[in-house]
Amino acid sequence: MDKKVLLDEKNALGRRTLDVWGEENGNLIFDAWDFGDGVEKILGCREYEWRWTVLAKNVPLFEKALESNLSMMDAIVERFSGDLSGDVGDFLKQHNIPYEWWSRRGD
Repeated sequence: MDKKVLLDEKNALGRRTLDVWGEENGNLIFDAWDFGDGVEKILGCREYEWRWTVLAKNVPLFEKALESNLSMMDAIVERFSGDLSGDVGDFLKQHNIPYEWWSRRGD
């Protein structure tokens, strides 16, 4: 699946991005990067990356929870773009959708 940009925000505090794509093996990836003064104020370093992976076996749960007639990727873009991008984690938890989590702090 093609990568979709859910958030690409630049301001005086830095830059924040969140992308989503599907891997060939069927996993669904949410990948984020935060950089700048805003991150440093909160975490004490200028860069933070994180990734949530919904394994292929759990993607049907995610798609069903979206309750949309759109394609899954279009439904994700509609539901989680821009200011709504921060809702992805809560959505996964609220619908008991298992996911793997990875993060890295540092410059």
